[in-house]
Order: sequence, then structure tokens, then C-alpha cells
Amino acid sequence: MTKKHIILILLLSLVSTLLVQWNLTRAILLDDYLKKPNIVYENNDEQYYLSLISESAKGRGSIGNPFLKEWSEQPYLYVPLNVQFVGFVQRTLHFDVKAVSILFDYGAVYILMMMIFILFALIFRYHLFGYLGSIGYIFLPRMFDIWKRPISPQVNFIPLFVFFYFYFSKISFWKRELGMAFAVGAMFYTYPYHWTFVLAFLVLSDAQTFYQNRKILTQYFYKYLVMAIISIGYILNFYYIHNLYYYMESMGRIGALASRMPAGYYTQALIVGFLIIYFAMRLFDKTRGMLCNCDTDFNKIILGLCAGLVVLNQQFVTGMQLEFNTHYLPVILLFVVFYISALFFILWQNVIGKNKNIVLVCALILTLSLAIISVRNETRVYPQPFSDKNIPNTFLVYNWLQKNNITNEIIYAPDDMANDIPIYTGNYVVFSELARLQLMPTSDLFNRFKYFDITNTTITNDLIGRQRDVFGIFYTARMQKDAIRDRIKSLFVNNTIVRKNISDYIPRDFNNIRMMRQTISIKDFEKYLDTYNTKYIIYKTSDRNSLYNKINGSIVFESIEYTIKQR
Repeated sequence: MTKKHIILILLLSLVSTLLVQWNLTRAILLDDYLKKPNIVYENNDEQYYLSLISESAKGRGSIGNPFLKEWSEQPYLYVPLNVQFVGFVQRTLHFDVKAVSILFDYGAVYILMMMIFILFALIFRYHLFGYLGSIGYIFLPRMFDIWKRPISPQVNFIPLFVFFYFYFSKISFWKRELGMAFAVGAMFYTYPYHWTFVLAFLVLSDAQTFYQNRKILTQYFYKYLVMAIISIGYILNFYYIHNLYYYMESMGRIGALASRMPAGYYTQALIVGFLIIYFAMRLFDKTRGMLCNCDTDFNKIILGLCAGLVVLNQQFVTGMQLEFNTHYLPVILLFVVFYISALFFILWQNVIGKNKNIVLVCALILTLSLAIISVRNETRVYPQPFSDKNIPNTFLVYNWLQKNNITNEIIYAPDDMANDIPIYTGNYVVFSELARLQLMPTSDLFNRFKYFDITNTTITNDLIGRQRDVFGIFYTARMQKDAIRDRIKSLFVNNTIVRKNISDYIPRDFNNIRMMRQTISIKDFEKYLDTYNTKYIIYKTSDRNSLYNKINGSIVFESIEYTIKQR
């Protein structure tokens, strides 16, 4: 890599980072975001990851459930290395949640942008099409929306790109093999969707190499041995949690479903379409000898697409469907962009005269269009900045808890605060919709939900809409699978009923919650709070004449919107 390429990659990475973080940069420059309260602009996914980071920042060796104290000591279901790293940074630098979020929003994203540009430049030998491919991947609408999200991808993607760097590098055999082995080993503790994809990719790649040269089997063996040794901790944890009686129902809540039906139909159709084009090109090249220069790297790209088909269809072997198969999409899209960039590059290499410029212009138009669409969509959703007049009232509650050094307590909190309390105060809650993503029995979630935010009529009246808070996507996934099966059946059997109503799948006991919430007594509610050792309850001040007012305890904080009562 020449000095010119280094400077270009550094500059392109900087510009890409600033565009990815357009809203954050604008808030910092125009709205004094840095001087505003310790609140992060967030979505549901960010809340989950930030809660894990806050739990890790306490110095916890194991990260169980960051929302529910009783389950906080459980072995990890979500692999912890990435979270522990960010938590360590926060703890070491004495940063609050907002500061560590900003640090990784710029620092981690900048590193990722550099790694993407380096990877494409490596594959395409520092040609212009490599840089265009990098920009295309970064600014794909699907990808552009996730770069700002903590942990995944800001930390998870680093070992993935390290792996591909070693895989495509022209370095010595052992450096390459050991580099890949350690990168895959790290993935066992960062992101299961990455190591499963990469293992499928490696097996296909090594099988092809072994077919061509059977003498290298022993050399490749050591790579897998290193991976196996590094993964021992992951395997032991998996063995332990697999034997817990609530393991399968925990997995069911986050998307594991006993099924052998196909998944990711549109993604698979995309891959198959590209594979058909590739083999048609090979056939054309063999018979007419003019179109494609299908070099080794292009063959590797094809293997990546094939690995995508393998992981999207693993349920045919395992019998376990991962409903969140869309988590494979970022790495599959990486190979899709590799593929499209390679086609442009090959076409450019093989056309003559002025047609070369036509190919280049088409690639430029496609890349710039993606960038413009993504950046324009980002500017349209610029959030309302915090000001002295519109500081969320929830912050006043968090601030009071922080100033009074209230931590590691269990708090009964309303729906709009339950996800945030573990993040900003270091406390736990009686119930949070995000608690379902961790290892615990569904029955406990069910019992906690019964009297959660009892004055919130939206919850009481729309139980079907809130069933995911308890059961995750288990019943939704079952309904969708049955609907697909019934549609296929209807092609052959007349009068087949296609089931679409989620209420037919929800347990009857769940629907009975509505009656329980409407008839709850103070004795029932007190018993509920005692069951979970609840020390503080937070409720809307407008609910002062409700059941909350009858709870034994003293009011320690009161604002226009919220009241805190200490039991």
C-alpha cells in the first residue's frame, strides 16, 4: 500500500464516518448536544446493547440479565467479549453512557470504515472499482442505517473484517492461517451469526483447495485446531445453558423455532440469481472466449455467496430455524457488493476503447445514487434536539436516582422508563420488554407482566399487541410458518384455511391478564411488589389517586409528570 492510498483511505473513512453520523454531528455542532443531559438518541436495539454495556461497566465478570436482578447472575446467552470491552473502556475512562456512546459512534465507526476500504482495496488491488465498491457497501440503505448502532456492528464487525483481511491477503501461509484462526476464535465470543457464516465459508474454500491439492490437508488441520481450542469457553458455556430447563423457551423468544422449512426467501433468491449469472458467464467464456476473466478472487466471492445459502438453510440439518436470519444479511451483502464490483471490474478490463468510460460512469452513478439516497434519508429523520425546555421528564427521575446514589435496587417503573433505568441509573426493574432477550423462564416473564404499569390502559386493552414483550417472536414465528405451510397446501388441496390470526396462538392465560389487571386489589399489588423485592415505585403523577397512592411508603420525589415512592 503506497502513501497515496493510505492518505486516500484515511480521508474517505473520515468523510464516510461524518456522513454516517450526520445527525449526531449536527446535534453536536448546532444544538450543544455535548452540554445536554446524559441521554442518548436511541432506538430499541440501542437500549438493549446500552443496558448490557452499563451492566458490564459495573465490573461484572458475567453478564446475565441487565434488567432483572434475580436473573443477573445467569450465564450469558449473549456472548460477552464485545460488551465487556466497551464496558471496560467506560469503566477505565470514567465515562458516562453518553460519553462512551459518542466515543464509539466516531472511533469504532471510523475504524470500520477504514477496514472496509482496506478490504476492498486489497481484493481489487487498489483499483478505483475497489473504492467504489467500498462506498457502495457503506452506503447501502440497509447497511447505512446500522453503522451507528453500538456493539453490533461497531464492535462485532471488527473480527469479521480482520478475518477477511487475512483470507484475501497475499501473505505467508502460516501468518494467514493463524490470523484467520484467531479472528474466528474471537467471533465465538462476539457474534454467532459471524462465526457460523465464516466456518461455512472456510469449509467450502478449504474443500475446494483440498480437491485441487490433497497434500495440504494436514496444514489446514492446525487452523481448525486453534479455533477449537479458543472456542472451549464458548462450548462449555453452551453445554451448561443447553441443559437448563428454560434454555429452549429462551431461545424460542429470540427466534429459534423447531422447523425445517426454508427461510430468507428473498435473500436466497438474490444469491441464486447471482450464481446463475456467474455460471452463465463461465459457460459463455468457455464457448466464445471473450467476456470474463474469472480469477481466483472472483471464485472466492462465489464461495461466499454459496456460504450464504448454507447458513440460510442450516435448519434442514439441525432442525432449528433461526428466525433472525436477517442477521446474516450484512455479511451476505458484503459478498453481493464484492460480486457486483467484480463484474464492473471484469467488464471494464474486457471492453475496448470508449466503452471503458461507459462502464466507469455507470459504476459511479450507481455508487453515488446509493450515497445520496442514504444521506438524504438520514437528514430527513434528524431528531428533535434536547434543549432546556424539552429535556425529557424521564431524565429528571434518572438524575434524582443518580444524585442520591441509588444503585442495584429493584424499581417498579412505567412502560416508557423500564428499558432505560438499567442504562442510566445502574438499577434493575420489575419488568422490561427487553428482559425476554436473556436466559430465564417464560413463566417468570409472564408473572412479572401481569401487573406491569397497571394504570396504562394501552397495555390492558392491547394484550395481543404486547404478547411479544413476554413470548418474543415465538408465536408470531409459529403463525407465519403455519401460514406458509397452509398456502403451499392450498395449491394441492381445495378449501385449505390459511391461519393468520395471532390470537389463536397465544395461551389463554395471557388473555386473562386483562381481567386480573382490572380487578387487582391493593393486597394483590403489594404481594406482587414483595415477590420481587421492590424498593421504589415510579408512576405518573397524574395517577396519584390510583392504586399507587395506597401503597405503604413515602414520596421522595415528585415532578409534574412523575412521582417516586420509597417502600
